[in-house]
Amino acid sequence: MTDYMIKGYNSEVRIVAINSTEIVSEASKRHQTSATAISALGRLLTGGVLLASTLKGEKEALSLAISCEGPLEKIVVDASPTGGVRGYVRNPQVDFAGIEGKANIKEAIGNGTLTVTRFLENGETFSGTTPLVSGEIAADLTHYLLQSEQIPSLISLGVLVNQDTSIASAGGYFIQALPGASDETLKEIENMVYALPPVSQMIVEGNTPTEILQLLFGRIPFEMDEQMPVGFFCPCSYEKMIKGLMTIGSEELRSLAEEKEEIEIVCDFCNEKYYFLSNQLEEIAKSIER
Repeated sequence: MTDYMIKGYNSEVRIVAINSTEIVSEASKRHQTSATAISALGRLLTGGVLLASTLKGEKEALSLAISCEGPLEKIVVDASPTGGVRGYVRNPQVDFAGIEGKANIKEAIGNGTLTVTRFLENGETFSGTTPLVSGEIAADLTHYLLQSEQIPSLISLGVLVNQDTSIASAGGYFIQALPGASDETLKEIENMVYALPPVSQMIVEGNTPTEILQLLFGRIPFEMDEQMPVGFFCPCSYEKMIKGLMTIGSEELRSLAEEKEEIEIVCDFCNEKYYFLSNQLEEIAKSIER
């Protein structure tokens, strides 16, 4: 089934669940990642979609960035409330096998910071940064929401990688307590969280986001929104690359045109390659001076 996200809510709590297997598979193919790198990037991609679901306007956007001392160095994700997400890891071939061959994300990330930036429709930007508390990305996102935005929440993320580094399953859920939530309701949901298997295991066993949502609410009455398709999406284009080249100035462009017959520009987020011949660089330089 195509990846999708679904929201459930009542007066006390909101829960969002997602199957992101195809998103993570696409990112893995585009960036040629190791098992460790895609386990980390896949979790942040999934977390990005979940957090972006809380944005109010369709033109708003969210950016998550992990800067770390470990060999992965940096992981960046952009997500929109309409379900589009893109991302990259700086060193996609870094690989650490932990217990039973599972990817050791903690060692690959190490100490560092998580920065969350929200881009609003009116042009305003809000950004917050917190230290990484565990290297387990779900826990770090939960910590950020509590420390920087004072939102009591719980995030669960999972990526299950096959031995050939293909993606068996990926997904997650986001539980957010609303003002006035009772301790009894929160405790009941917490007990259900601890009783359930890891989210990646539930998905690989065939559980849909809708079914995961129902399991998390248990006996608690709730309303369900329509499911929303989600996917890997990068808005880069040839025209945007031209605008980027124009920022370096006509003199630098002419210097590049003299040095090389052709240059290659690679989009960090999707690994798409764009090529420009020397005569095209000359034309861009002339357009700057007009």
